[in-house]
Amino acid sequence: MTITNDHMKYVQISIIVLLFHTLGIAQYSSISFGLGTSNYLGDLVPPQQFFLETRVAANLGYQYNFSPRLVAKTQVILGQLAGNDQNSAIGTGRYERNLSFKSSLFEWNLIGQFNIIPYKPEKGKTAFTVYPFAGIALFHFNPKTEYQGEWIALQPLGTEGQGSSTYPDRRVYKRTQLAIPFGAGLTVGLNKKLNLNLEFGLRKTFTDYIDDVSLDYVDPEILKRENGLLAAALSNRSYDVDGNQIDKTNVPRGSAGKDWYTILQVNLSYNLFTGRPFR
Repeated sequence: MTITNDHMKYVQISIIVLLFHTLGIAQYSSISFGLGTSNYLGDLVPPQQFFLETRVAANLGYQYNFSPRLVAKTQVILGQLAGNDQNSAIGTGRYERNLSFKSSLFEWNLIGQFNIIPYKPEKGKTAFTVYPFAGIALFHFNPKTEYQGEWIALQPLGTEGQGSSTYPDRRVYKRTQLAIPFGAGLTVGLNKKLNLNLEFGLRKTFTDYIDDVSLDYVDPEILKRENGLLAAALSNRSYDVDGNQIDKTNVPRGSAGKDWYTILQVNLSYNLFTGRPFR
C-alpha cells in the first residue's frame, strides 16, 4: 500500500487528538508534605548497623497526574546523614579506625511514578495503589566531625591529600552532586481530597565522599606541611594505648564504591482538581 499525504495527515491528526485526549483527562495535581528518616550507606556504616545512625527528614512536594497510572512529581527534602566507627565492635578494624561524620542533606528531585493499580480518588471510593518510581536528584552535603568539642567541616581540609601538590590526582570533591533516586511506595485515598502515602527510596550517588572517606591514608607530615595540623589530626584518628597517632601511611582508609543514602517518608497530600474526573 502506498502511503499518501492524506494518510500522513490522518496519522498526524490522530496523534494530536490522542495527545489532547490524554492531557484532557489529567485533571488534578497535588501538594504534599511529610516526615520520615534518612540513612547513609558507606564506609562508616556496615550493613548490619544501617539503622544506628537514622536521622529525621522532612519533605515538601508537588505532583502532576497525567493519568490514573502516570505521575510526575518533584520534592525538596531536608535531612541529615551520619556514620560512626564507634558503632562497630572492638577488634573489627572499623572501631579502631575511629572515624565519624555527620552531614546536613538537601535534595531536590524530579521523579516519574507508575501506579500499578489505576488511582482515581475523585470517584468518592477508597482509592489505593502501589507504585515503583525513578528519577534524578540534585543533593548537597557537607561532612563534619567532632573534634575538641567543635564540629569541623572536613572537605576544606583535604584529609586525603586533596589540594596538595604531592597528590595532584586527588581533587577536591564537590559537595553538590547528582543522584539517581528509585524505589517503591503505596498511596491510600482518605477521601476525594486527601491521600496518605508511604514511600521508601534508595539514592545511588556518584561520589565516595559523603563521609569524607574513600582512598588511602597519606603521609601525616605532608598533610601537616601542605594542608595544616588540623587536616593531619582528622585524617587519622587511630591511636595507640598512650594516645599517640598510629602511622597508617598508604594503608586503605576507605574502600572502593560510591556512597548511597536512603529516604523513608510518610506524606499527606491534598488534591487540586481542575476539570472533569478520570474515566
